[in-house]
Amino acid sequence: GNGAFLGGGDAPNLAAVAATTALVAGVMSILMGAVANFPLALDAGVLLGADVAVRRRALRAAAVRAGCPAGALNRGHVLAVDALLTDWHGQGPVPLPGGVAASRACGRLLLGPVLPVHDERQER
Repeated sequence: GNGAFLGGGDAPNLAAVAATTALVAGVMSILMGAVANFPLALDAGVLLGADVAVRRRALRAAAVRAGCPAGALNRGHVLAVDALLTDWHGQGPVPLPGGVAASRACGRLLLGPVLPVHDERQER
């Protein structure tokens, strides 16, 4: 039969590529469906399951979607956001260019505008 073909060395790689592609598509669909000025919420577990390079690309895209100027967003910013996933120890929000912050809460990575604390006066 074709058992040898099914057990071939490429199968796990293809599965990983398919999973990664699905992840990026999922992240992108979340981003496209996101409402402006509302934090993007990405599943930390899903992101951690992704290939490092793909995850960082997705984080960068999410940050830009959340309002960061693409030209101002550098590798250091992306790595700091990535650390909210890979080195989580309850740290506070990561400030990003364009008045955006990344934070982690309830197993989700949140990206959105830095929210002013109790600023009702400016609402009027």
